[in-house]
Amino acid sequence: MRADQDVRHGQSGLSAGSGSSALALLLTLKGTPTLYYGDELGLPDSPVDSEHARDCAELRAPGLGLGRDPQRMPMPWQEKPAHAGFGPDDVEPWLPIPSWAGEFSVESQELDPGSVLSLVKELLTLRKKLDALRQGSITVLSAHPDHLVYRRGDGEDAILVAVNLSDRARRIAFPEFRNTLWSSHSSIDERDQPTDAATLAPFEARLLTGSRGNAFASAVQRAGHPRPE
Repeated sequence: MRADQDVRHGQSGLSAGSGSSALALLLTLKGTPTLYYGDELGLPDSPVDSEHARDCAELRAPGLGLGRDPQRMPMPWQEKPAHAGFGPDDVEPWLPIPSWAGEFSVESQELDPGSVLSLVKELLTLRKKLDALRQGSITVLSAHPDHLVYRRGDGEDAILVAVNLSDRARRIAFPEFRNTLWSSHSSIDERDQPTDAATLAPFEARLLTGSRGNAFASAVQRAGHPRPE
């Protein structure tokens, strides 16, 4: 998942429902994650017609799809104003903001525990609190076209990351990691039940703890982290 001002928003190049798993990979794999503005909102590209085109690539070769204006749509901050809070209602922004932008706005997502923005905030909080996610080694335990399982860190503080990359539920075994610390899907019956294996919902990402089990998970949750049920 890569996006910048020259590359389409990550959500626009993904299949429906897979955005949460892509963000979980980005924020739990080894390395420094980079979010292009709007990715934390699940913001898709916004088509720009020829009348409003600004990018030189589109202006020089119109109609070839080379323009990069769609991924440069102004940030939608609010749900209701004419320009989604990006600027005063009576000032036209550099690029048009579509009518649907308010649905993806910061305002519409920041109080919704199930939003993409909440998911990103939670994962960033986990990265901040858990050395294993920031500095830990990475060991791939299972790589398959429909799922990826890897361990971050070693010893008692290791974190297992399991990601379902498919649009079907997948049963995946977690040999030494029995306690769910976090999931991209909050409504899971098995969430807090220790188990050697679990069924991951389509495109679900799950973080699990090992030997220190529930005590470790509870400590992180008390620090202000779990997804509300």
